[in-house]
Amino acid sequence: MDSETSFGSTVRRIRKTHKLSLTGLARRTNYSVSHLSKIENDKRVPSVACARTLDNVLNASGELVALARPRASRGVTMAIAPQGRAQGMSMAVDGHGRFHVVNRRGLANLSATALLTWPVPPPELVAADAPLDFFRESFAVQRRLGQSSHPAVVIQVMVGMDHGLCALAASAPPQLRQEAYRLAARYAEYIGWMAQEQGDATMAAWWTERAQGLADAGGDNDFAAHALVRLAGLAMYRNDPDETIALAQAAGEIARSPRTWWFAAQREAQGHALAQDQDACRRALDQATELREAAHAEGADDLALGSVTMPDPLAFATATCLLDLVRPDQAAAILAAELERVPAHALRTRARYGLKLGLALAMNEQIDSACETATTALQLARYLGSATIRVDARRLNAVLNRRSSNPRVQHIRPLLKSVL
Repeated sequence: MDSETSFGSTVRRIRKTHKLSLTGLARRTNYSVSHLSKIENDKRVPSVACARTLDNVLNASGELVALARPRASRGVTMAIAPQGRAQGMSMAVDGHGRFHVVNRRGLANLSATALLTWPVPPPELVAADAPLDFFRESFAVQRRLGQSSHPAVVIQVMVGMDHGLCALAASAPPQLRQEAYRLAARYAEYIGWMAQEQGDATMAAWWTERAQGLADAGGDNDFAAHALVRLAGLAMYRNDPDETIALAQAAGEIARSPRTWWFAAQREAQGHALAQDQDACRRALDQATELREAAHAEGADDLALGSVTMPDPLAFATATCLLDLVRPDQAAAILAAELERVPAHALRTRARYGLKLGLALAMNEQIDSACETATTALQLARYLGSATIRVDARRLNAVLNRRSSNPRVQHIRPLLKSVL
């Protein structure tokens, strides 16, 4: 990179434009003079959190965030899911398992050693409606299980049920076939979310693509937009604002329902927040607010896409934006109020956003309160195996490292490391 356009030289140029000394910048950002000096001299690579903080304090309008991103992540590339003609899942007696995609040759080799096979049920043995009632009720149960269990547990159960639904759809009479495929798409989409929670973004994208194929077979013409919102979420957790924004905007262009359009708008806002574009973020949030009202007027069923455990998903998305825009005091106020409304059984949601509240408090220099709040969230997170929670745990760890002499920080450190 040209030294004139490096991250460090840009920080120095903007700092001097504001007639701010290194000591003054250190005081505003809570990073040491030594740390900032190494960054300005390109002897230390800034973390994402550090880049956001400097960008915000220096009013750089996203310039520093853009420079801090690896070159490979700049520009827009659509996520491509792995292709395959068949699926396989091996399960060991001790509970370990593996899901994989195989081609025709691999499938032939797998069949040669299979101990148990089963056919698609003949049409005359498929009841009129009773099986779908079971799968609908089970979907609600699996969603609830996903709130309190490790993703590996949920994935193993739901993969089998998704496959069973597809077998049912293949033999179902015409009036049930599309409904069965739409229900299978919901299962596949949730499996994709659990794969993301387990930390496997590639398999999360694969299941999202599979869900879209099933939704198409079921005549669901709105799912394609939701799939793009899901892929935008994967880009967001890769800290790639360009792809997050592009995918969310593409989703908004093809969304058929207010609910999907709403989620696309709030995901776009989160992308703009990553890029430190406050004005664009606010415009997208304003649009999401209008769409949320339209979605509420339309209503949603038990199979609605998106979170069903957050009373107001937009409030949580707004808080996430405020955190990325380094407005921790405002983020903390929203998170504290909204967490009170999350159902007691929604442990995954409580852990995710409880940890975000702890992070917001820590960024706002309320270290004791941050540690107390984060402890509760981390105790839940230990058993949930959540990759998205680990993202914020790493951010919290970086903030607390600068307060390592605080007794509360020392006390929480072992618990934080157990999640990381």
